[in-house]
Amino acid sequence: MPAALHVSACDIEADAIVEQIGDEAERGAPDNGPLKPSTSKRWAALKRDPEETQIAVMLAAARAPMKDNTARSYRLVPLHKHMVAQILRRDLPFTEAHLVPLLTAWSKQDNWTRRDKAMLGLNWGLPGKTILGALERYAGKEPLSGDCVQVLTRLRDDAANSGWGLGPNKPERDLAARIDRLLNPRPPAVPAGEDPSLPDLGPEGDGGS
Repeated sequence: MPAALHVSACDIEADAIVEQIGDEAERGAPDNGPLKPSTSKRWAALKRDPEETQIAVMLAAARAPMKDNTARSYRLVPLHKHMVAQILRRDLPFTEAHLVPLLTAWSKQDNWTRRDKAMLGLNWGLPGKTILGALERYAGKEPLSGDCVQVLTRLRDDAANSGWGLGPNKPERDLAARIDRLLNPRPPAVPAGEDPSLPDLGPEGDGGS
């Protein structure tokens, strides 16, 4: 995972929770088997924590870097990805202050560089599709800021130019299309027979006598 997210003093508890979940998942996993948060009691208890704690844990899992090239570090990557994805799907008060750092971290994953146009660049590490889904829900209620648009533009360009120099495959094309819809939302459809350029005078017409 990239360590591109800002860490403040209040994140120390969230980092400790992520570490605890990883330890418990490791103890509950079979030898060399995948780590699952469902085997962690602390993960199960997280749903009862305050919303801000759940969001802080999501950001902590997203910024948890691979400490080394050991098998344990590689096993933790999909665990952290699953944690981020599951929390993002919860009905929590996400804002751009949470989502833009996730987008930025996703765009800066350094294991498969954009310069090499590697196929796994946008599909390894952070759950990009789930991050986009959360942002799509947010954009349905609030306009996107300039900072968010800037990161999305870079991600769209990355998706459109991936694939070992052979052009993007279907997953990358789908990502680019979703991002493009966020950058260029369609205006709401106008019912037949209505002219959106005219003012709405209400049921009483122009109010004249």
